[in-house]
Amino acid sequence: SVNIITCAEFSFKELLENNNERIKIMNLYVSDYLNFRIDEIAQNLRKTNSEYALAMEKSEELMENIDPIIHSERGITINDGDCLDFQEFFEHELTSTTIMQQELYKQGYLDCVKMLKMLGVLV
Repeated sequence: SVNIITCAEFSFKELLENNNERIKIMNLYVSDYLNFRIDEIAQNLRKTNSEYALAMEKSEELMENIDPIIHSERGITINDGDCLDFQEFFEHELTSTTIMQQELYKQGYLDCVKMLKMLGVLV
């Protein structure tokens, strides 16, 4: 005689494990897609938004100055010029991050509306 509850329990556990694997794979696809969209939006901003492009360019230049300080394994000594570089770096990072957040919000809204139209929820 076969214990039907044990068989059902095993099948249910197997189903859950397979479903969890599918969810993990789907999450990877979603994560890859979102990273692609963020990169795409950032590239577009560099082309179309001069304030963003300048802030990113300045941040990258300043990072060359402050990177050795950040990654120093010895005691850190920061002179006035280094302090100004850090301050300017953070100001440019704040500018670019603010612009990027606004654009991501706008694009997320547009993508959501497009998806709802594709699903027939909106006409």
